[in-house]
Amino acid sequence: MAIQGFTSVPQADGQDRYICNTCGGRDMNLNYLTRHVNSSVHQRNLLSIARGQNQASQSTLVGVLPGNAQNNFDVESDEGLNPNDLWYPFPAKECFSLDLKDIIAHEISNPYVNKHMEFYPHECYGKDIYALHQSAKWRECLSRETRVQMVEKANKHYYIFEPVTLKGPAQDIVIPIYFFKIKNSLYAKCIVPKLKDFPTTELKNGQPQIQLMIPQNIDYNSSNLFDIPVERFDLICSEMKWGDGTPFMDKIRHQLSCINVPNPWRHKAKGKIIRHVPITLYADDTSGNQSKRWNKHISYYFTLSGLPPVFSNMEYNIHFISTSNVAGALELGESIVNQLNQLATDGSCAYDCTLQQEVLFMTVPLCFLADSPMAAEITNTPIPGNCNNPCRICKLRVEAAEDRRGIVKYMVRDFMGKLTEDQRHEMEARLSSFNSDALHIHPIQAKYMLDHYKSFLGKDLRTIVQVAPFIFFPFMNQTELDIWISLCYICSMAFQTHIQDMDAYLAELESHIKIFMYNVVKMTAQWSKKPKFHMLLHLPASIKRFGPASLFATEKFESFNGVVRNAAIQINRHSPGHDIAIIFSNYQIEQLLVSGAHLYDSTVQEYFKPSDKVTDVFSRNPLIQQAMGYNSTALHESQYPRVKDTHVVQANLELVPEDIREMYPNQQVWQVSRKSPVPEPWEHIMCAINLGSELKVCIFCTGATVCGPGNSTRFQSNAVSICNTIALMENVKLKHPHASNANDKKVIQ
Repeated sequence: MAIQGFTSVPQADGQDRYICNTCGGRDMNLNYLTRHVNSSVHQRNLLSIARGQNQASQSTLVGVLPGNAQNNFDVESDEGLNPNDLWYPFPAKECFSLDLKDIIAHEISNPYVNKHMEFYPHECYGKDIYALHQSAKWRECLSRETRVQMVEKANKHYYIFEPVTLKGPAQDIVIPIYFFKIKNSLYAKCIVPKLKDFPTTELKNGQPQIQLMIPQNIDYNSSNLFDIPVERFDLICSEMKWGDGTPFMDKIRHQLSCINVPNPWRHKAKGKIIRHVPITLYADDTSGNQSKRWNKHISYYFTLSGLPPVFSNMEYNIHFISTSNVAGALELGESIVNQLNQLATDGSCAYDCTLQQEVLFMTVPLCFLADSPMAAEITNTPIPGNCNNPCRICKLRVEAAEDRRGIVKYMVRDFMGKLTEDQRHEMEARLSSFNSDALHIHPIQAKYMLDHYKSFLGKDLRTIVQVAPFIFFPFMNQTELDIWISLCYICSMAFQTHIQDMDAYLAELESHIKIFMYNVVKMTAQWSKKPKFHMLLHLPASIKRFGPASLFATEKFESFNGVVRNAAIQINRHSPGHDIAIIFSNYQIEQLLVSGAHLYDSTVQEYFKPSDKVTDVFSRNPLIQQAMGYNSTALHESQYPRVKDTHVVQANLELVPEDIREMYPNQQVWQVSRKSPVPEPWEHIMCAINLGSELKVCIFCTGATVCGPGNSTRFQSNAVSICNTIALMENVKLKHPHASNANDKKVIQ
C-alpha cells in the first residue's frame, strides 16, 4: 500500500514495511507509522521543509526507530526526545490526575474549610503545640521564595524584603524577613538595614545614592532580628521619600543588596492578598481489588496543612490527586511536581469566601508522608540495606537489613513466640476479658491476635502496646519487663496529640528512648542493626520540626485507601487511572455544590454560590455529612479526658475494709464509686489509695477482698478494665455477702 511521504518495502510475510522520506526512519509497520506521523520530530522536520530548508541530513536527525540498523541521532542534544515519541527509550505511561490548583482554590472558597484554615505560622515558644501551623518547618525553615510573602493591614500590603517605616516621629526603617502570628496577632521578624552612600550621576540633583545592606541567609533565631507587631508598620517602600524629596525607591536603585525591590510577588499579586497554603502530600500503594488478589495501585493524596488536626483527619478534607496501576511512583509524581513548582513560583487565583474577594494563593509541600517501602522508592533507595547510607536523615553507614518491620512488631513476635500452650490459653482469656471501651476500639478478637501475631497491622500493634501492661506483664521476666515498660513509655508519649512544653517533652522522650535502647542491647544484639531501631533516635528531631507525631502519621491516609478501592471496583478496568480520577472529580463537584462554595462561571465571568435549598441538603442532614466524611460532632471541644466526679452519696458509703487499713495504715483511703457489674446481689465498691507518686485502684466485694495483698501486684488493672478483672483471678474465692451459713455460701472462681 502506497502512502505519501513514505517508501513501501515488501516483506516475505506479505506485510509491507515503510521508510520515512522526511526523517529517514526505517522498518515501520502501520502501527508504528501512525505514531511516527503524529510525533513532534516528524512534524518539526516537515515544517523545516515547508519553510524552504533542505531536508535534514542523516547525522542531525533526532531519534531512532526500533529495528533501524543505524542509530542516526545527535547524541549531544536530547531536547528533541519526548516521552510520548515512539523512539523514546522508556515509553511514557498514561497518567491522569486532578488539577492541584483547582482543588486548593475550591477549598479556599469552601466556607466549611476556609474559616478553620491558618494562612500564617504561629510562634508558641514551645508551649501548647497541637497543629502543623505551629511547626518550626513552616515558621522557620522555608526558603525566601516559598515562605509567607505578605500580610495585609489597614488596606496596605507589606511584603518581606521590602523596607517599611514604623509609626512614630523617628520613622525608623526596618525590613521584614519573616511573618508569623503570636496569639492571633500578626508579627514580623525585622532587621535594621545598614546604609551606605556612594557617588552617582544618575540622580537629577546629583545627590549620592543609598545602598541598603543586610546579612545574607538570615536565620529565624538570629539575634539581629526583632519581633515587631505589624500594627506598627506605616509606609511601604513606594510611599517613602528621602529628606530632599527623592523617592526612596530611586535612592536605593530598586535594590536591597542583591535583591530586587519591590518583591516580585507584588507584581504577581496585582493588588490581591496572597494566601500561603502549604499541603501535606502522601503516596502509597494499595490494592484495587476487594479480594485477596493483589492489584497494585499507586495513589497520591494530600491535606491542607493549615487545618487543625480535628478537621484534617476527616475524609471530607483528604483530597485525591492521582492513581495508576501501570505507572510507578516517580512517573505518577512528575505531573504533580510540575504543578507544585508552578504554584510555588507563580501561584494561582481563588475566591476567598471569608474576605469575599479574589486572592492569589501559593502552595508548597510542607511534608511528604509515605511508609518505608514507598519512601525508599521516592528517594531512590529501594533496598536500604544495600545503600551506602541506609538512613535517609543522617549519614549513618551500616549494613542495615532489608527487613522493614517496626520496633513493636519485633517485640511482639519475640514475646508471643515464647509462650507455652497453657500460657496461650491464659493469654486468650486475658485478651477476651479486657474492656476496650476507653480505647475507642471494637472488642479485642483474642483468637485472631494469637493466631496472626506475625502479620499484625498498625492498628493491631497500637492495641497491643496499650494493653501490654495489663495482659503481657504477668508472663515476662524482669529483663523483658524493663524493655516493655520503656517501650510503653515511648509509645504513650508518641501518641500524645497535645504537647504542653516542647523542651520538657523532648528531654523526657529522649531519656526514655535511651533507656529503651540500653535495655534492648542488654538483652540481645540481634536487633541492634535494625533500621527501625536507628530511626527511633530521630523521632525527637522530627517532633521538634513538625509537632506531635500524630501530625505526620499516615493512618488517616491509609484509611482513605478504602475509598479509592471502592471507586476502583466500580469501573470497567480498561483505564483505571482515568476512570477513578473522573469519579473523584464528580465527587468533588458535588461536595462543593452542597457545601456552598463560591464557583466561577466562565460564561458571565463572575463567581456564584448555590442556593440555600441546595446547601440545606448537606447542612441539615447528618447522614449526608457522614457519607461525605464530614464529622460535625468533632467541631465541639471534647469533655474528655476529665477528672471524674468522685462524689458518692451518703447512702452508698461503705466502711474501709480491714485489709486495706492493714495494708496501708498511714495512707488516706476514700471510696470513689459503687457498681454492680455482676448479677445481683453481688456488688463491689472501688477504692482509691493515694500513695503519693501513684494512685492504686482496688476492687472490694462487700465483706471480702478481691484484690488482696497476695494478688494486688499481679492483677493491677486500670479503671477501664476493672469490671472484667474478676474473671481473670485464679484461686480467689468470693463469698456471698448475705450468706447466713456455710451451706448457703456460693463461690465464684
